Amino acid sequence: MAAYRMELAAYCALEREQGRATARLLSAGDTGLRGAHFIATEEVRGVPLSELSQPLPPGVAAAAVAALRRVHSAVPGLLHGDVRLRNFILRSQPDQAAHKAAHQATRQATVAAIPAAGSTGDGSGRDGDGGVSGGGGGAGGGQRCREQAGGGEASGAGEGSSRSESAAAAGGGMSSGGGQEGAAAAGGGGADGGQQVVVIDFGMSRLDGTERQQQVEVRQLEALLRRRFGGMSGRVEAGGDARA
Repeated sequence: MAAYRMELAAYCALEREQGRATARLLSAGDTGLRGAHFIATEEVRGVPLSELSQPLPPGVAAAAVAALRRVHSAVPGLLHGDVRLRNFILRSQPDQAAHKAAHQATRQATVAAIPAAGSTGDGSGRDGDGGVSGGGGGAGGGQRCREQAGGGEASGAGEGSSRSESAAAAGGGMSSGGGQEGAAAAGGGGADGGQQVVVIDFGMSRLDGTERQQQVEVRQLEALLRRRFGGMSGRVEAGGDARA
């Protein structure tokens, strides 16, 4: 339960980046099984950096560092809490293209739409509930975030960072307190060579960190990249402080 609340709190804090720096939160709530909650996001297709072999494709290391930095910049005090290569996913090239096209289409539709009185639309490229409502005890992501802001069931501020053993609901893009699909994406282009890396698993995240602690997480990632893909260290260091 603690991991579920912390992961949901992280998504809600990153709400304005959903569909950009993070995957869209689609639904969250109670599975109907005692003590089991779920978080569902859009599916992220790709390969964990831990499963890549040398040589690392150009731009991947820089994109991974940029993804983590972008998450940190979006929410001062947000710490991922579990920086490991398996928690960074390199989007497949077809998925990058599809994701970009879908995001552009959503933005165009949002601009064209005029919210009705009482609309929950927030101008972020999706409706206020993340576009999908969950079955059973689930609710759209936007609704859960509003509950959190009001001190409802989903409130995760101040919770500990211990990982819950809650069962995950089946289906693509679902996790309970931190499965594969809790994701944050960095956009391609520029120094990263057009690569997109997403950060997954926010079940051990915190919202009360310091800027120095965020920098430590970046250095941890850079050190992991150097250790696994030693020949790429120069490109990693280009993204910032490369001290171990």
